[in-house]
Amino acid sequence: MSYSILLSGCGGAGRHVAKVATSSGRAEVVGLFDPNVDQIDKARALYPDAAAGDDLQNLIETLSPDIVAVAGPDHLHADQTILALERGCHALVEKPMATTVADAKRMVEAAD
Repeated sequence: MSYSILLSGCGGAGRHVAKVATSSGRAEVVGLFDPNVDQIDKARALYPDAAAGDDLQNLIETLSPDIVAVAGPDHLHADQTILALERGCHALVEKPMATTVADAKRMVEAAD
C-alpha cells in the first residue's frame, strides 16, 4: 500500500519530515504547500512531480492526499491540521503540536 502526502511547510523541518515519511518507500509526496516560493523550489528539487501552490485548502481538495504533513510555522499548526482533518485527511504534525492549550484542544476535537 502506498500513501500520498501533502507537505504543508517546505522549509528545512518540512523537507526532513517528508524524507522520513517517504523513507520506507510506502509513501510519496504528491503536493507542496508554502507561501514562500523559495521554500517550494527547494522541496520541488526533491519531489519534482509534486503539485505545488500557496493555497492549502485548494491543494487538499484537488489532490485528496491521505496525509497532510504539517511542518510550517508553529502558530499555523492548529488551523492547518483542522483543515486537513475536516477534509478527511490524516495529519502528521511537526512539534510543537500547537502554541496554546486552546489550539491543541481544538485539534484533538477535530481528530475525534
